[in-house]
Amino acid sequence: MEWDKTDEAVVYAREWSLDMIDSDIPMENAKAIYEEFQEWIDVDEDAESLEVLALEPIEPIDDQS
Repeated sequence: MEWDKTDEAVVYAREWSLDMIDSDIPMENAKAIYEEFQEWIDVDEDAESLEVLALEPIEPIDDQS
């Protein structure tokens, strides 16, 4: 499987969130991080894919009407 930048960003965010949860931060902060990234942390091991919604930059409209 070839990864694109979105895939890499998801993997990075997941690893970052797990590292933060395992670090020496207040429990309420760890809980907030877990809740924010839960769907990427608790990925089903048998899942073949993960749905990710990624927004592309919006090009400015040159409105000269």
